Amino acid sequence: MEERKDKLKERIGVVLLALVLLVSGIILIKDKETPVKYSQNKQAQTNASVTDTGTQAKDDENSKPTGKISLNKASLEDLDSLPGIGPVIAQRIIDYRTKSGGFKTLEELKEVSGIGDVKYSNVKGLISL
Repeated sequence: MEERKDKLKERIGVVLLALVLLVSGIILIKDKETPVKYSQNKQAQTNASVTDTGTQAKDDENSKPTGKISLNKASLEDLDSLPGIGPVIAQRIIDYRTKSGGFKTLEELKEVSGIGDVKYSNVKGLISL
């Protein structure tokens, strides 16, 4: 009888171990999918935040919004929504514009630490002054 209990405990242990491994595998697979979903959500947030926050750039006071994010007016969240720009670089952009009195050209964005030619080329079509 004691031997049967030991075998039963062993089988239960094996089943529990298998369940733990299965759940761990599912979590790992889900984590690998997350960046793609995050990227798509981030783009959706970009579209929503440009519309909702009122930080859209305008060519002049009487024109319609261009749908681009203004480097001189955007919030941290708006800047963070740009591809390749996280909250740290978004804060650097805000710090730079505060310190320098605002951006005078779009290319001036490359003066911000962490933004080189590649990041600039990824966002230049999405930003304005």
